[in-house]
Amino acid sequence: MGQKAFTQINSSILNSKKLKQCSHEEKWAYLCAHLSPLGSYTGQFEYPLVMWQRDAQVTDIEPIIEQLEQVGLVQFDSEEEFVRITGFLRQRPPENASRAFSLAMDLSYTSPLEGMRADMLLGGVAELAVGAIQRAQNWKQDSSDWPKLRGTVQSLLNTTWQQYGDALCEHLTCELDTASVATKAEIGSLFAPFLAFGRDTVSTPSAHPIDTRDVDETILKRDENETKTKTNTGLISDFAQSRASNQDQRSEWQRKEKTVSTAALDSALSKSARASN
Repeated sequence: MGQKAFTQINSSILNSKKLKQCSHEEKWAYLCAHLSPLGSYTGQFEYPLVMWQRDAQVTDIEPIIEQLEQVGLVQFDSEEEFVRITGFLRQRPPENASRAFSLAMDLSYTSPLEGMRADMLLGGVAELAVGAIQRAQNWKQDSSDWPKLRGTVQSLLNTTWQQYGDALCEHLTCELDTASVATKAEIGSLFAPFLAFGRDTVSTPSAHPIDTRDVDETILKRDENETKTKTNTGLISDFAQSRASNQDQRSEWQRKEKTVSTAALDSALSKSARASN
């Protein structure tokens, strides 16, 4: 996980409602987390308390961290002294597919994490996936970066889901709450487990067409086809039975006609013979 050589902070931080709830000491401690050379471009890194306390120039950093956690600016694992700056990747999403791939690699771990570290990772993965797709909506649809980005996000989400299951879907749901319709559709087209999470049907269109027919619609069409098949089979059966019945009746009529004709012929021959005598 690469360390930062510089940092970028959005100017909107001056209007942050969360930051306005903090004292000057707490604001400075928060900025130190952004500025620390120990930091990473994912916003998640080991930050020993002694180092954070020294950077912030305070005598006791722990109550300050508690306040930052309470207002939702950071997450901190005190046992491992590991911090996550909440919203870091949301505010600074990757500008291209190569950058997205690099950040995805930084968030990849060979073995599953547990507890708060797992929650931090899932939050970062959700921010990266949604933030990258959201920013890419300004690209041209035929951009060569689209396939690369979609492949990166799809692989990241599926690999993470295999390790953590629906906990990832919960983070995605929160992250997509304020995302655009196009971004939601794109994430849905890339990550099938998310579609099944708390949903019965899918009907949101995507900029990249995929099969998103409603489950109910598919079932309806299947039932209609079965009904048509049954109806056609019934009609054919009825027709065959009717035809067989008609043939039987015709045979009976022909037999009777033949019997009548034969009897009439015998009668005529008998009369002719008597007349000759």
